[in-house]
Amino acid sequence: MSTIQFTGISSGIDTDSIIEALMQLEKQPVTNMKTKVTNLTAKKNAWGTINTKLLSLKNALSDLNLSTSFSGKTTTVSNESVLKASAQSGALPETYHFNITSTATGTKTQSAGTIGQPVNTGAVLNSSEAGFAITPTSGTFTINNYTFTLDAASDSLVNVIDRINAQSSTTGVTASYLNDRLVLTSDNPDNLNLGQGADTSNFLTATRLLAAPAQGSGPYTKTSQANLGMTKTDAILDDSRLKNGLLSTTSGSFTINGVSIDYDTTADSLNDIISRINSSDAQVYASYDPVSDKIALKSSKTGSIGMSLSETSGNLLATLDILNAQQDLGANAAFSISEINGGATFYSDSNEVSDIIPGLNVTLLTSGEASIEVKPDYESTVSKISDFVNQYNEVVSLINDDLDKEGTLNGDISLQSLVQSIWRKTIAPVEGTITSLSRLSQAGITIDRDGKLVIDESKLTSAAQDQSTALANLFGESENGISVRLIEEIDRQINDGNGLISAHQKAYEKEIKFLNASIEDMNDRLEIRQQQLERQFAQMEELISQFNSTSTWLTNQISAMNSSS
Repeated sequence: MSTIQFTGISSGIDTDSIIEALMQLEKQPVTNMKTKVTNLTAKKNAWGTINTKLLSLKNALSDLNLSTSFSGKTTTVSNESVLKASAQSGALPETYHFNITSTATGTKTQSAGTIGQPVNTGAVLNSSEAGFAITPTSGTFTINNYTFTLDAASDSLVNVIDRINAQSSTTGVTASYLNDRLVLTSDNPDNLNLGQGADTSNFLTATRLLAAPAQGSGPYTKTSQANLGMTKTDAILDDSRLKNGLLSTTSGSFTINGVSIDYDTTADSLNDIISRINSSDAQVYASYDPVSDKIALKSSKTGSIGMSLSETSGNLLATLDILNAQQDLGANAAFSISEINGGATFYSDSNEVSDIIPGLNVTLLTSGEASIEVKPDYESTVSKISDFVNQYNEVVSLINDDLDKEGTLNGDISLQSLVQSIWRKTIAPVEGTITSLSRLSQAGITIDRDGKLVIDESKLTSAAQDQSTALANLFGESENGISVRLIEEIDRQINDGNGLISAHQKAYEKEIKFLNASIEDMNDRLEIRQQQLERQFAQMEELISQFNSTSTWLTNQISAMNSSS
């Protein structure tokens, strides 16, 4: 438990206030040192911000140090639905007229036949043994305005077919089951009216008849638009109702284009296998067609190249009826360019064409005609120079603010020297270039009274269009180019070993570290000093208390003597 102190009881003096005032005087050197630490930290951080801005300027200059920044090309395509194009710096300005006869396609194949088991016509409709892709429900359905009732828990497909045929004299419709599809037949197409709003069973939907069109010229038929029983793609392979005798195995494997695909029939579904193929390096896209009940493979690599399929262990590809299925080989692209080879036809196994016109990359999208105009990308050049100007001005603005009389680095001679050095490297002429473009001012970039760069957009654009090579030499192609020498100067200033910025920051860090240690040491001594003062004032209070007690005793004694006399 802390001790409660009552000071000044004997003396009537507020000793706590006296001690606090004395300590404030003795703490003044600490306060001064803390203020100095704050100022030094601000200066260190200011140099750090300058360092960051100079790095941004260097990045902008690095772009201007590349000849490609001044020789870029842009493309304009007349019909972007036919082809896409991009140009590299080496492309020659020209207009090319393409006539695409055909694009390259990939090889395709699919299961030779359906892969799922047909429905069990004798099993109860809603049972797993029946195997309907869409499970029928109990209720009513209508054929030619006649209502049939079924119980999905007790009726089979055979029962329902018999029930339909028993009413053929009334409806004019007979039913049959053929190749895993339900077929309704009538001599009158008007009798093949299926369904009413009052129907409560989904039987016509489950048998894929509801939207089926009438076919034939008499008799007329409506046939299920897909097989009634289909593969269960989300069930494990052993339970997926594949009809072609799948061998159960926990370590099955097959290859596509030499890439191995592993599977486990007791754990993997057909959806898993499809995903595994599509994420592999086989360059093949696999899919399942729920209407035809087949697996399809399509090569992502175009051209007339077949797919290689083989079993390693197990027989999944054979079960999917795709191992030896006929392949529809892909086709090569065919196109002509009016300006190239007399307009003769070129053939390519890819729709990505980059080996005909130097520096021009073309993507063929579809058959048709389109032109590609290649021209200098001077807008990109102007944009990169504008970025350099913006970064340069941000550096100058920051330094000007720091050097201002209210600035963090006011009067710092080293910072003044840094900005002057950058300024000189910027405005000095570039030796070895043509005299008409040896200074920034000749390219439309001047310096204002604050040291910031100002762009004459019209003059700079004209230089980028008409003097791109000279502009490249002005910035980077020459060893004395503006971007070259500015990058060298920035590297010298920000060098971590002996750069100006690094030297200042390290000096500030050293002084801050020394001051913080001094503050800590002085705080320890001040704590001891405060304890001394508290003891001294406590002793004073004790003495005063003793004096007061003695005085009271003497007073009492004198009063007693006076009373007795």
